[in-house]
Amino acid sequence: MLGVFLAAALAQLSPIALSDGGALSLDDLGVTADGRFLVPEAELGTVLLLAPDGGASRLQLSGRGSRKIGSAVLTRGLLIAGDRSQHELLVSGEDELVDFPLDASPDYVRVAGDQIWVTEPAQQEIEILGFTTKPLTVRALASIPVAGGPEALALDPDHAAAYTFSERRDRLVRLDFNKHVQTAEWPLGCRGVPKGLATSFADDLAFVGCSEGLVVTISLRDGHQISRLSAGDGVDIIAFDPQRRRLYVPASKSANLTIASVANDGSLRKLRTLPTVPHAHCVAALQGIVLVCDPAHGQLLRFSDP
Repeated sequence: MLGVFLAAALAQLSPIALSDGGALSLDDLGVTADGRFLVPEAELGTVLLLAPDGGASRLQLSGRGSRKIGSAVLTRGLLIAGDRSQHELLVSGEDELVDFPLDASPDYVRVAGDQIWVTEPAQQEIEILGFTTKPLTVRALASIPVAGGPEALALDPDHAAAYTFSERRDRLVRLDFNKHVQTAEWPLGCRGVPKGLATSFADDLAFVGCSEGLVVTISLRDGHQISRLSAGDGVDIIAFDPQRRRLYVPASKSANLTIASVANDGSLRKLRTLPTVPHAHCVAALQGIVLVCDPAHGQLLRFSDP
């Protein structure tokens, strides 16, 4: 009977092939401002744009050498991506490409206003760059040291804040978006290490996934912990759907996905758990469509969660 249940649950997950079936280092799945999924296709050196209705297009980042795109943002007609093989930031638009050398291999890339923030765990810093569109230019602005190396990144320019944490330090760190300095840090309470970060700035909430199988809600007003919820082992990149107020928590070791509702005060309530596949550690959600990464098979797993 259990086998029948698992088969039925897995049948809800429709595979979207990205490679020829070989492994692909999928990681930072995103959502664009115009309502599409953004999927950096790692060793392919491309970025997939996937509409909720299934329409798709690919953006190719040209230039010298092979590319490994781990994180990317589409903004103001520009594709901005981190190249982990060349240790560069790539800014592409209107047949122009600027490849800007970084201090170390980039992890997360986030953009707000005319600032690009790039986490560099090996360098234990966040590198901040400025850019212009006409002409297309990139310049260094500042760097912020993060002890133990930054693991996640979220920008909130409306409140002049940014948030990160390190796997080695069980603290959520608040940074000043304009002055580029740390302004606060709050304990998370992970028994393992903190991994995934999702936010609801409208509610002053952050959600942090802990590797041992836990997700916590933190108040961005004063850092107090609001709620805790158990999930599967190997929690990594998580996602929050603000329209449906649902939190998606993949567990790569348990090979499942926990779906939780989020109350207005940040309280978490588990709705259901779906089986996925081993190593499925990242997720994105948009308009009731959820994509879970399957890096071992070079594909995405799509399901509807209305």
